[in-house]
Amino acid sequence: MQVYLLDYQASARDYEAPVQITQTGISEGIGIRPSHFLQYMKPLLADNMVEERSSRVKGGKRRRKVYSLTDDGILAATDLRNVFLEVEIKYFDLDGRVSKGKISDVVDSLGDVSLVQLSDELSTSEVLDPTTLRRRLLEPEVRPVDFSRTSPRPERFCGREIEKKRLLDLIRSGKTIVLQGIAGIGKTALASKICASLKKERSVFWFEFRKWHSEWGLLTELSRFLEAVGRRSLSKHIKAESTMDAGRLGSVLGQDFMGIRAVLFFDDFQMANPEIIKLFSVLLNITKSNRDLAVVVLTREIIPFYDRKDVEVDREVEEIHLLGLDKMASKELVGEGVEEFGIFEEVYSATQGHPLFLDLIRTVPAIGPEPRLRYIDRFIEEEIYSELDPEEKKMMKVASIYENPVQTSLLFFDESLDIDTFLKLKKRTLIGTLEDGRVQVHEMIRKPFLSMLTPQEKERFHLWAAENLLREEDWILQIEAVHHLLVSGDHAWGARVLAERGEELIEAGYSEELLFLLMEFDPRSLGVEEGAILSEREGDILRRKGHIDDALMKLEESKTLYEKSRNSKGSGRAGRKLASIYKSIGKLDEALKIYTKSLSAIGKDSKSMEAARIYGGIGSVMARKGRFEKAVEYLLKDLAIAKEEGNRKEMAKVYNQLGYVFYETGAYDRALEFQRLSLETKEKVLEEWKKYFEL
Repeated sequence: MQVYLLDYQASARDYEAPVQITQTGISEGIGIRPSHFLQYMKPLLADNMVEERSSRVKGGKRRRKVYSLTDDGILAATDLRNVFLEVEIKYFDLDGRVSKGKISDVVDSLGDVSLVQLSDELSTSEVLDPTTLRRRLLEPEVRPVDFSRTSPRPERFCGREIEKKRLLDLIRSGKTIVLQGIAGIGKTALASKICASLKKERSVFWFEFRKWHSEWGLLTELSRFLEAVGRRSLSKHIKAESTMDAGRLGSVLGQDFMGIRAVLFFDDFQMANPEIIKLFSVLLNITKSNRDLAVVVLTREIIPFYDRKDVEVDREVEEIHLLGLDKMASKELVGEGVEEFGIFEEVYSATQGHPLFLDLIRTVPAIGPEPRLRYIDRFIEEEIYSELDPEEKKMMKVASIYENPVQTSLLFFDESLDIDTFLKLKKRTLIGTLEDGRVQVHEMIRKPFLSMLTPQEKERFHLWAAENLLREEDWILQIEAVHHLLVSGDHAWGARVLAERGEELIEAGYSEELLFLLMEFDPRSLGVEEGAILSEREGDILRRKGHIDDALMKLEESKTLYEKSRNSKGSGRAGRKLASIYKSIGKLDEALKIYTKSLSAIGKDSKSMEAARIYGGIGSVMARKGRFEKAVEYLLKDLAIAKEEGNRKEMAKVYNQLGYVFYETGAYDRALEFQRLSLETKEKVLEEWKKYFEL
């Protein structure tokens, strides 16, 4: 904290202080929670190392508390800085070899990088790479980041020259742009063209909303994008917190986007939930003060995350209402076939230049002089479906099953479907391709093909889709897999998947998506044990969201159902989670009672990881009650099982708790030893994950 403030000492006395020396700015700058700020700052204030005052802050409307070093603080921080510069590290030299030396040996080559940033880098890398660090932190625009792999790749694009120019001008001036139009009118095609043209000059991010997406899921994707450009504040907060209020989120995102030339595209915004809409109000406020950032929202209907003043007075939001193509572009898109029949005027009048409709008409080989053009779904059923051969019909039905883009291989339901079938459908523009090679069917085309599924096809295709998607690593695709199981009628399999993967989904930040999925289950289609699984998962989510009373009720319900189905392992696990909540709210006797019952419930599994976690829970309660000998006894039982199972994550947790126990008893050497073991074990877990991702 002292070394961090030293970097801002020169501007600390300005009329408008930098936001970096406010409580929020300092917390984000050194990577701590704002709630922990005062416990670190109070000793510095008491020792006269730091002084607190009220000041105007750049970009703010009200005075806020800011912090700067006193004369004594400057001397102390300078001494700390000099000690840090003498620390020996490993680093890559200019020839790419690993060298050893002092931090001061490499700091000159890094330019204007703060020691706090350097310390943060050293905490995650055994060997420092100065060149990469400098490029990521100081030269983010030298190599723009491309996060648009999910954007579509239109096979044909005609016209829209005026719209393209206007959209590009608005993006380059740093605006929030709302591109609105009916389904299939070409919003996505236009935006994807613009996105592709901007990749060399600025970082691009593309996100397409689906019905399961939550605010936290979107923030997780944004954090990955920001990490790629060297900004980690959002990522740190997501890993540390389960929720974030709008004010704090605005501060975190504002800091991360500062100085980055980027454009964010959000497709199908009409599917966004209310929490996500609030997030866009935050993004709008950032674009108002950051002209390097542009936000493009594609939607079928205007969603109010802004007001008319933003549009008509402040001109911070630009609305573009996309209409059909003009006659010249429509003729180019539809091709010569329609012109041969002399019916272009009728086609144009009926479609009003609707690009998707025109593209479909172009692919009908023998369109007559009286095509039925009033409704696109009827046109697909009567003019297009009838022209497809049996294999093409089957592949279109399979492709229409998927809610999200998938790999081409997931379209080949059986041996009758091959690559030739796929290429013919792609040529007809019935199947679209994304930048990363995945495929999807436009929603307007999906609807009529889904309506043609027979009951037998519906069951078979949805089960097949689920089986394939469960092999995918993408969490959203695994959530979709459960959806397919429910549509097929196999609710029991869906519940089993949530039993196996639900905790990982929640841990990965997909609580809201999972909660949405739980609502699709029909209780009448579930057995007692499946009901217990769903109640447990709902309890897990409610606890993570901070709804303690509701979480307790659901976990109690789950425990009762597990007992009724004679599933001792499930009963013990639900009990452990109940006890953990009681421990967290200070009801230690209640927690101990439930932990003990849970240990008895699992019986024969007394050497399982579930037993280990219960032992750890009992040890933690004993420590809180001051019964340190008993605490060590139970924690060592937890540790023994964790070691036998090779579960390093659990081992690190136990070492940490043992460190706490020995610290409380005054055995500081042993406490330090266990804390070091905890840190080393966590680092090994990190190394294993790094190797996994490299593979």
